[in-house]
Amino acid sequence: MKKNNTEPIPVFKWIWQSYLKTALIPLVVVELVFVGIYFSANNWSRWETTAALEESVNLELNLLAEKEAELIDKQIYDVGQVAALYQQQTSQALASPSALGSDDATRLAYADNGAYVTTSDKPDGGAAVFYSGVLPIDAPERDKTARLLALQPLMKDIIATHPLTTSVYFNSFDSLNIIYPYFNVLEQYPEKMNIPDYNFYYEADYIHNAQKKVVWTDAYLDPAGQGWMASAIAPVYNGDFLEGVVGIDVTISTIANQILNWEFPWQGYGILVGKDGTILALPQQGEADWGLHELTDHHYDEAITQDTFKPDDFNVYKRPEFAAVAERLKRAQNGATEITLNNQPQLVSWNTVASTGWKLLVIVPKAHVYQQTNAINQSLNQIGLLMIAGLILFYSVFFYILFKRSYVMSKNISQPLNKINAVLEQIGQGDYYQPEPPMPVTELKETAHNLIAMGQKLGATNQELEKANRAKSKFLSSMSHELRTPLNAILGFSQLMELNPKEPLSESQRQYVTEIIRAGDHLLNLINEILDLSRIESGRFSLSNEPVELITLVDEIISLMQPLADQNQVTLSFEPPEPATLTTVTDRTRLKQILINLISNAIKYNRPDGQVTIRLEKTADRLCFHVIDTGLGIPADQLTAIFDPFLRLPETSATIEGTGIGLTLVKQLCQLINGSIDVTSTPGEGSHFCLTIPFTERADRPDDALLIADDVLQTLAVHPCRLLYVEDNQTNLKLMESTFAKIPNIELLTANSGEQGLELAHSQQPDLIILDIHLSGIDGYEVLARLKTTAETSSIPVVALSASAMATDIDKGLAMGFADYFTKPVNITMFLSRIQALLNQTK
Repeated sequence: MKKNNTEPIPVFKWIWQSYLKTALIPLVVVELVFVGIYFSANNWSRWETTAALEESVNLELNLLAEKEAELIDKQIYDVGQVAALYQQQTSQALASPSALGSDDATRLAYADNGAYVTTSDKPDGGAAVFYSGVLPIDAPERDKTARLLALQPLMKDIIATHPLTTSVYFNSFDSLNIIYPYFNVLEQYPEKMNIPDYNFYYEADYIHNAQKKVVWTDAYLDPAGQGWMASAIAPVYNGDFLEGVVGIDVTISTIANQILNWEFPWQGYGILVGKDGTILALPQQGEADWGLHELTDHHYDEAITQDTFKPDDFNVYKRPEFAAVAERLKRAQNGATEITLNNQPQLVSWNTVASTGWKLLVIVPKAHVYQQTNAINQSLNQIGLLMIAGLILFYSVFFYILFKRSYVMSKNISQPLNKINAVLEQIGQGDYYQPEPPMPVTELKETAHNLIAMGQKLGATNQELEKANRAKSKFLSSMSHELRTPLNAILGFSQLMELNPKEPLSESQRQYVTEIIRAGDHLLNLINEILDLSRIESGRFSLSNEPVELITLVDEIISLMQPLADQNQVTLSFEPPEPATLTTVTDRTRLKQILINLISNAIKYNRPDGQVTIRLEKTADRLCFHVIDTGLGIPADQLTAIFDPFLRLPETSATIEGTGIGLTLVKQLCQLINGSIDVTSTPGEGSHFCLTIPFTERADRPDDALLIADDVLQTLAVHPCRLLYVEDNQTNLKLMESTFAKIPNIELLTANSGEQGLELAHSQQPDLIILDIHLSGIDGYEVLARLKTTAETSSIPVVALSASAMATDIDKGLAMGFADYFTKPVNITMFLSRIQALLNQTK
């Protein structure tokens, strides 16, 4: 069966917990489940909406990229077509005769560095000429220049009719550059500029353009001072010889402002990427995302002497954001993906510009795409949070109301229970007859009524028990008194006969006296054990703890038990522990009493030539006394019963004397000194009793107790003293007279009644009075009271010597004012020692 180890709780807490377990918690759980379902459905709806929206957005972005790429392709295609026309016209001009106009002739001249250049513009605008002089410039070269200047009207028309274009030029194999519109070439171009070394020339040669068609360059820095641009270039051949390259420039700023300056949905933007991944055009809106500043302008602090392209930061294939999709972007003509720019997720769709191979990327912030969806979801979440807040507020009020009701209900239950508990406490304290308290609940009223009836019944029963206990105490007191009075004479005179040096006994007489003393001691032990058991059961048994030297104690007990062992032909042995001295704090008398009982039983219930071993063991905080015998043993079914009072084993009760309460007293004394007793036994082999007590090590060694000298009679009453003994039993009077007759300096006065004792006390003023309790006439208590109320006798110490040996008798005597209380039969040595101490206090 499962044990319930929960601690008891108050009624209010129990009711509140019951509310929580049976009503509130299930209700809250249901509400939480519904809230969870709401949020789960909301999240599911958001996920589904997001997925559908993302699919729709990707489709729309793909269509947008495709549409815009086609638009760019159309504009780029137009520029390419014009470049092809310009290529054709340039070929024809090179094959036509020269016809240099006067206005152009006046503008051409040789520069100091040997270059053949235009020195000014035409009034209506014309082209600029720069023959770098990297090769000699003679009449044929000047004639070629004149033929090509005939194309100035065409160049001017191209710029006028195509807004994307910024300049139109021709570059020859021998570094002739004719470019419209005009600018100061000497200030812009480097000396001896070798034009075929630049990308806007060699990208049109046979190696790079075997088809001899119009091609587009990647973004580069224009040596002519137009900044960053891309060019549509086409080769001009004379047979198989590359005479030069025509080109039409489109600046990056023009592409960004005119081609990419469209309004994209969801605050998106577009970028144009070259075939090698270089960003050809990046609008201002995208600069923050990419961490770049578009290179639309350039400060020409010095001439451009070689190809200058955009840095790697402008190459999407080399940026970490595109690492996962770079190959896909290169290979696929169109597509869609998701990337992270500037720590923000972005949706990207792209399409290829067919005529150039460039790619248009449409980039939209993902947060803007889902802004409306997120706003709706946020609103729904806010509604959910408001629901939770409302539930919290509702349940807070609800819990408070239930808390108050629980408190009221607990009071309605606990107050009657407290009344019942108060009744129980009164009954427990002995006030058995209680009035019945009013109760609001039928069941509680019935409980209170039954409790009152039970208390009354307990009161009646307790009165009977007290009456029986008083009768038992009176019987034990009477029996003890009646037995101790003759025992006092028997043991007293026997001791006097044994100790009388003037009239020594013969050997046979000594044996007779010894048997008398042994029989008297046995009877006295029987009486003492019965009284001890009665004291323990009544709770009037007190302990006196003191330091006890255990080896000495066991040796003393063995000395006491040795005659009994010799008589029963049993060997006693003691196995002391290490170290040889061992001291603990306990009640020496009770420990000795326990061990004597155990060892005497081990001897009495042994076999001839048997063995009794006493072993003492010490652990960290316990002491174990082992008493092991080789006797009859105890049956297993009797091991617990042997501690019951008055139980003796049938096979030994007829042959071995005993009271049947020795082990009962042992067990109860063990409990009093916080010890325990265990037993194991094998019938026919012997028994093993183990007494375990706490080990308490004393901090220091107090002075040894006062030891009674061996010859008490020689040391007693150094000063002359007068004693008065009041006793109505002549035998006891004679015993005391014989005792004090041997002591010098002591005068013993006797009285056989209380009245006579009072007269002698007033007339003789003794130093100490020894008083019996049960006297004929007035008793000892009355005599003591009169002595204490008379000035002449109030200071005389009075000791009781009585056969009333119950704990109640001793307590009563000491409470009445006796200086000490001795019980009959008296131990003469101890009695005389105590009398000596009292006499010393009076001197």
